Amino acid sequence: MGHTPDVFVFVREAGTERLLVALNFRDRRATLRERDHQLTGSAKLVLSTDPERGADVVALASLELRLTEGVIVRL
Repeated sequence: MGHTPDVFVFVREAGTERLLVALNFRDRRATLRERDHQLTGSAKLVLSTDPERGADVVALASLELRLTEGVIVRL
């Protein structure tokens, strides 16, 4: 799918299930932008490495990753 420096983003597909994996290796926040990754709409957050993240639904066009956070989102 693509990446920006220190942020790795990819999609895994199996049958009808699609999962977005986004990993922020930076020591600061990073925002995934629609223009960079062709992300639109919203999706369900499945897992985050940040135990304080509370949102079940995330806006894909402006998904913000906290420092050194990794997320899995069901598309």
